[in-house]
Amino acid sequence: MNNISGVMKQRDDLVTKIDLDKLFSRVDKQVRGYHDEILMRMDQVIGELERKREDREFEKYDVRTLKETVNNHEKRITKIEHTH
Repeated sequence: MNNISGVMKQRDDLVTKIDLDKLFSRVDKQVRGYHDEILMRMDQVIGELERKREDREFEKYDVRTLKETVNNHEKRITKIEHTH
């Protein structure tokens, strides 16, 4: 009897395929959750980078337009000063 109860106790301590499948299933769900979260955050970061690039292009256009306007004003002011 003692030998049988010892074997039964050892069997209770062993990990079965079902136990491993349950564990792998839990780990897989956790990993998928982290994976989805990482992808969502990356999408947010990429979206922000795209907006920054667009903003920079508009700023470049604004600066170029402003420089042209200022240069035009300087020419006009010089012209007016010479006529008076």
